[in-house]
Amino acid sequence: MRQQERLRLSRAEPEEGDGLARHLAFLGAEIAAIEGRIRQILRDGEDLARQERLLRSVPGIGPVAAAVLLGLMPELGRLSGKAAAALAGLAPATTTAAGSAACAASAAAGNAAATPSTWPPSPPPDPPRASQKQPATCAPETSRSSSS
Repeated sequence: MRQQERLRLSRAEPEEGDGLARHLAFLGAEIAAIEGRIRQILRDGEDLARQERLLRSVPGIGPVAAAVLLGLMPELGRLSGKAAAALAGLAPATTTAAGSAACAASAAAGNAAATPSTWPPSPPPDPPRASQKQPATCAPETSRSSSS
């Protein structure tokens, strides 16, 4: 919302600018208060502070990602790496279609709220049409030569 208001302010008439500037100041103050409260909670909780330090030691995990992960996945620190990846929906999972070989795909299970914090979401695939034949395996079939 703050970015939208900044864009509106950049295109606003002079008489609209004061109200938009006041709204931007209000939004900024509210965001700062919420971020301060989050920092205080992370600092005051002994376990949370330890978990945040551990998360922040991972390359690419900054204060925002650490706070989001701790808020949405409180199980972190009590799970193995594989279990945490599966919970976040980032681990490959083996699926088997009828009469086909096993296929590796991204896990459908997991904490859907935490996944956008860790990578950009992808749109769901289009549903198949009735006229389309579904492949039996994940890998392309190889030609087989018969020796008779």
